[in-house]
Amino acid sequence: AMIAASSCNKVVLPENVFGDNVIAFTASFDGIGTKVKLEGGKSKWETTDKITIHNGTEGFVFNTEQSGESVSFLYDNTNEDFSGNKFIAVYPAGNHTVDIEKKTIIANIPTFQEAVKGSFNKSAALAIAHTEDEHLEFKNATALLKFTVNSSNIKAVEFYGNNSEPIS
Repeated sequence: AMIAASSCNKVVLPENVFGDNVIAFTASFDGIGTKVKLEGGKSKWETTDKITIHNGTEGFVFNTEQSGESVSFLYDNTNEDFSGNKFIAVYPAGNHTVDIEKKTIIANIPTFQEAVKGSFNKSAALAIAHTEDEHLEFKNATALLKFTVNSSNIKAVEFYGNNSEPIS
């Protein structure tokens, strides 16, 4: 008979090539069209991306220096302040209110968003992931609206709901 038991205070990749004090999570996308940079219908992380990973007590900002569909996000845990066994990750990084047990997030999305030619406003493209290990599969929490303007003298475009309420 084989008995297996595990306890998880610190999440690290099996062979942590980033160093002893570094916490690493791998991040990918659940489906086409989720975050970050779109190339031919496929999502890509960029080297400047940051996410916040919440451990049930507080949020920690993780960085990546990689680009691609699946990358590692890193946190320097020299002070050993990051631990836990259930996590919620949010893109983009920021101050969010998170309840790990209820799997809820309160995040602010800007009401006024600047359009980005051929891309999207990263501060408005909220994506989330929940995990109990070091693998994060992000899902969009918002929808993106794509539109084309065929004139060079347009200064602003506004979208409103059916009752003239703003759309974030």
